Amino acid sequence: MIEVPSEVQMLSWRLFLECHSAVIKALESELMEDQGLSLTWYDVLTYLSEASESRLQHQALAGSLLLSRSGVTRL
Repeated sequence: MIEVPSEVQMLSWRLFLECHSAVIKALESELMEDQGLSLTWYDVLTYLSEASESRLQHQALAGSLLLSRSGVTRL
């Protein structure tokens, strides 16, 4: 049976999501301003630089990132 989260747990989760969103937006903004690079592209380039011979299959890359397979294909 699924346990229903308490009010405190729900509030904690909501605050976490709000903080996460604020941090991601700040990182994205600063990276774009300083380097002209989106956080998505930075994430992709980081994984590629760490990959063997700087190559990854789309499926492996999609599994490592916060992107869908179609999102990786569009890059």
